[in-house]
Amino acid sequence: MSLCDPIPSVKWMKGKWRQITPGGRISIEHKGQDAKLEIREVTKSDSGLYRCVATNKHGEIESGAEMEVTKKEEGEAINARGLSKPSLPSKPAVLFLPTAESKPSLRKEMDETTAKLGQPAVMKCQIVGRPVPEIKWYHAGKEIVESRKYEMSSDGRNHSLSIMTDQQEDEGEYTCKAVNEAGEVETTGILVLEAAPSFHPDYPLKETYYAGLGTTLRIHAVYIGRPQPKIMWLHGAKTLENTEDIRHGVGTCCWILFPCLCPE
Repeated sequence: MSLCDPIPSVKWMKGKWRQITPGGRISIEHKGQDAKLEIREVTKSDSGLYRCVATNKHGEIESGAEMEVTKKEEGEAINARGLSKPSLPSKPAVLFLPTAESKPSLRKEMDETTAKLGQPAVMKCQIVGRPVPEIKWYHAGKEIVESRKYEMSSDGRNHSLSIMTDQQEDEGEYTCKAVNEAGEVETTGILVLEAAPSFHPDYPLKETYYAGLGTTLRIHAVYIGRPQPKIMWLHGAKTLENTEDIRHGVGTCCWILFPCLCPE
């Protein structure tokens, strides 16, 4: 997998100005993130500075290496014609583009994600860097540790966090932070959890309410639901109209019966 996007064009240079082209003793390969220059049957004149230059729309980087061709050790060999200097096979000179460090950069930010409460929710983003950055996840500023509830996945470019949602508090801000020796970057997304309307288990309604004649009766209910549920009060089979005696808040509603009268 290439960590450059788009994949750069690569050229090899000898010295400052001379571009090297393949042919004869020279072969050039470029596969993904690897660039290779091979020179066969090297001679003394092949010594010098070689530079690999990679370019795409985001900019240009280069890396260089000095190659020195040294004289082989001489020996003696005897053949049918007498004493002579031996001829040893020449190994090709191979130069690779050294890996250059690059700080993590965002390829795709984290989006807002909506999921149903009780179902897995997945937060995703794309971050690249060289060396491959270390990835950490946070919820509301607190680092997340992988567990049965949280599963993390990363292939060097695509990063995801799977959350087994089991409470409304699982929604909110999630941050993915990438760090390597060259720097760091982070992206934040919002998780919104949808839930069917229900009354909060910690604040149940009573079976029966009692009030004295002429006093004020308040019935207070706490509910959960995403999106915000529509609230209706019923007295027997009769739907009560919205009046100043019916008050709503986020997650709460209150019906005030004032004053309490004897039923006719």
